[in-house]
Amino acid sequence: MPGGEETLATIRLDTATGELGVVAGSLNTGQMSMLEDVVRRLLGTLVSPQILAGLREVQVVRGNDRLAHLDHGVITLDIDAFKSRALLLMQVEHELRHLMLASVPDRAPPAIEEAIVLQAEVARFLSYSAADQDEVLRTLRDDPDLDDQEFYRVLETARAQGRINE
Repeated sequence: MPGGEETLATIRLDTATGELGVVAGSLNTGQMSMLEDVVRRLLGTLVSPQILAGLREVQVVRGNDRLAHLDHGVITLDIDAFKSRALLLMQVEHELRHLMLASVPDRAPPAIEEAIVLQAEVARFLSYSAADQDEVLRTLRDDPDLDDQEFYRVLETARAQGRINE
């Protein structure tokens, strides 16, 4: 296992119905409910079924060096992303945006793509209630392993300014 991570669950998404099915391992009821809620919120609003067809599965792991990443149609989520529903939504949306941008014939260079995705992630954060923003920031601050790049500082600045710096 890369980085010493442990796979907890492998989940497939039926892009026609939006239903999630666990094909290996398991999540507790609360975690599965959170993931279903996040997927429901994003389906149809962010990506088309054609783009979602590129998503093969979601792997939930423990011990990943990142909260989430996308690789060859697989979104890997560290179980710690489930500490906050708002943070989980941000992470899944982040990876789906990469999937969406990957479908563009003339793909932007990685640094530009990441800037586009991060700007959207900050916009999502700013759309949250103050309580949800507090929860995201507290979750990221409380565990430095979740946010080794200190992205919470960007979120705090955006919140203080009430907008994204453009």
